[in-house]
Amino acid sequence: MKNNIHGILCYNDYEFKLLVFSSFDDKPFLMYERIIDKIKINDLTSDLEKDKLSTKIKDVIEEANKQLSINLTKIDICYDPDKYYYSSKAFTFDFEQSHRVTRADIKKVYVHAKTNEQSVTGFVVTDFSISSYRVNDEKYVANPIGMDVNKLQVYGEMIFVDSKTYYNLVSIVSAYEIEVGRIIVGTYMLKKNSIIEDKTAILDIGTERINFVVNKNEDIKQFSIAVGMKKLYEELYKELTAKFEVGESEDAVRFMMNYFTLFDIPDYMVTENISQTQLASMFRVIVVNYFQYIVNELKSQDIHLSKAYVLLNDYYDVEFISLLNENTTIEFVRYNSDFKGIEKKEMYKAVYAIEEIINSDKVLITE
Repeated sequence: MKNNIHGILCYNDYEFKLLVFSSFDDKPFLMYERIIDKIKINDLTSDLEKDKLSTKIKDVIEEANKQLSINLTKIDICYDPDKYYYSSKAFTFDFEQSHRVTRADIKKVYVHAKTNEQSVTGFVVTDFSISSYRVNDEKYVANPIGMDVNKLQVYGEMIFVDSKTYYNLVSIVSAYEIEVGRIIVGTYMLKKNSIIEDKTAILDIGTERINFVVNKNEDIKQFSIAVGMKKLYEELYKELTAKFEVGESEDAVRFMMNYFTLFDIPDYMVTENISQTQLASMFRVIVVNYFQYIVNELKSQDIHLSKAYVLLNDYYDVEFISLLNENTTIEFVRYNSDFKGIEKKEMYKAVYAIEEIINSDKVLITE
């Protein structure tokens, strides 16, 4: 039975979190979870601000080491960059005579892919995600190590991310002699590990933005809009200030944000003049109007969805999905992870990333 410890730092555009997984027989089990800070990394302008975040990351890692009696010296990262794209690549290796494939060969593929690929200005390559191998122009294999081959073809996808987020992230995480291991794009992993039918989408709804993965006539498209639940709360505040005192409106919005929910609110007055029923009713209208706007915008791009899987990172999703189903033409359903026993939605992408790391460690050495 194989047992490994993996530390993964998650960053989803506004929040840093450390997760520590133990893997038994290549299945990840969560051992430790801790929010480090709620912050947008690209808003940090001074070295002092970056150093404070580095210190917080180091302190949480040390706390995890102490609590779990482990020694994490390398941290893998799973994050959602401001922008990213990917492109399919294939590498072919012809050998003069029969050659037994080793780990070193696969490492060369990974290093060659990362160091020789030209990216668009403003982007940097962060990963090469291997999807399959083909030997001797005949058969595809999951793992070629140990096989005697004359020709080896490696298929995968190059992942490119915006350079600003990438370099800020790496410099902050590694500031206190913490080694950065694999860097994996969370939204890409979500797309890669999800079967999306035609006219279907995945909506990854966060505080700052909504990420879309859409199947349009068997063509997978990915895009993101810089509007999330925070924007909806701002719209709620505008509505409230038109009817109530500014102070009451601020209290009401803070109350809603504290519970991160649409309906499941304790039944008492939020402020002297605003009841929780009024507050929830106003917020429902804003949510419905906004998502109807999204549906219309998709149609204007000739994207006609019949179904959407919803991944809500911080919000109570049952009533949210019911609300959208009642007021739009799309069938909204809860996005379910394939990983049994791991129910928290904010961990989906991290779990996918951990599985990728566990599996690739069998055939890939990145040190």
